[in-house]
Amino acid sequence: MENNKNNSPKVVILFSIIGIIILLIIVGVLFHFISSSKNSENVPMQIVPTKPVVILPTAGPLITPTTVPSAKSGWKTFTFSNPATPYSFEYPSTWGVVEIGHDNIVRLNFAGHCNLEFSTKNNDERNGSNSQTKETRTIAERSFSVTSFQNSEIYSLSDATSKDGFSLITVNLPYSNKTQCQQTVDQILASLTFGQ
Repeated sequence: MENNKNNSPKVVILFSIIGIIILLIIVGVLFHFISSSKNSENVPMQIVPTKPVVILPTAGPLITPTTVPSAKSGWKTFTFSNPATPYSFEYPSTWGVVEIGHDNIVRLNFAGHCNLEFSTKNNDERNGSNSQTKETRTIAERSFSVTSFQNSEIYSLSDATSKDGFSLITVNLPYSNKTQCQQTVDQILASLTFGQ
């Protein structure tokens, strides 16, 4: 019995030390996870491609565009570099550009909502819609027939020839920020030039 009394304080001290060590490990692990999750929430993620993403076409030649900083602050200049059908325009540097060789498709995207597409595809897919208005607009000294829908517009180049890099511009406007998207699209179209 005397032996148990002598071991009892040693056992209590040993278990106390082990308990404190386990508690410190738990607190350290919790602190690490809490601080790392706070740091990841405070870092904004902005993905801006440095150059166009080129997707291989199923048919037709692949033309790699030229993208350079614009004289306009915060904008870039896109040049469709096919010598037979050159054109260029300026666009915000926060927008992503994807160029696809088949049908000469060039897409501009902002956060997946506001987008603009230059192509040589035909315009038959939306002819059945009831909510549309039609008008004619002049862009870069060329005439476009414009069909407007609730959240999109289709610009058909009226006098398109084989020397044009595109014959159709499709604009998709988001439900939110529609006015801001439309203003940016108007600025992009105002910078459009043919043959340069």
